Amino acid sequence: MSQHQVTTRQRRNVVLLDLDGTLTQSDPGIIACATKAFEELSLPVPDDQEMHRFIGPAIIESFRRNHMPDELLDLKRWRHQDEIDAVAEGE
Repeated sequence: MSQHQVTTRQRRNVVLLDLDGTLTQSDPGIIACATKAFEELSLPVPDDQEMHRFIGPAIIESFRRNHMPDELLDLKRWRHQDEIDAVAEGE
């Protein structure tokens, strides 16, 4: 065994959070971001019941289910806007 190989496992404390509504109420933020995406792309915003179906599944699946064209599914664009909004709101 070389000098650079670790011979014992190092113990690490790790906390994993699932923020899809189990520990936090994330639906207002998810729905607001999805609504903003539809509005900025001049697409009709689904009704309230359908917007609540965005909670849980991958957001791309929800956009596709609502007929958003694949060429408009640039999630990096929306993640960037979400980061800007979070900073502006002091989160």
